[in-house]
Amino acid sequence: SGELWSWGGNRDGRLGYSGVDTQPTPRRVDFRGRAVAVAASNRHSACLTGAGEVWTWGANNEGQLGYGTSNSANNPTPRLVEAMKVRAGGGGEDGWQDKEEVRIGAAAPPLPPPAPTR
Repeated sequence: SGELWSWGGNRDGRLGYSGVDTQPTPRRVDFRGRAVAVAASNRHSACLTGAGEVWTWGANNEGQLGYGTSNSANNPTPRLVEAMKVRAGGGGEDGWQDKEEVRIGAAAPPLPPPAPTR
């Protein structure tokens, strides 16, 4: 369905909504589009939609949200990152691409199987 749900501690707005310090049950994160990939860190999150849009929220003290600014204010509402677009070739959603044509976030090769243990 492409919906995104979050719960837990909401420090810095990392859950994607405001008004609560802790969310004990799953709650829908509102943004335009259908989520196809999500990345979450300790203080911020990002979502890639099927239309190639990147949405971010949470802490931005080092510019990690991609808005072109770095501030320590909470950004609890998902916001579209204008500078990011999905590579259009091949009909796939295989990576993100910034405005300087540097490809990031592409799918990594599969990990080798774990070594046997005794």
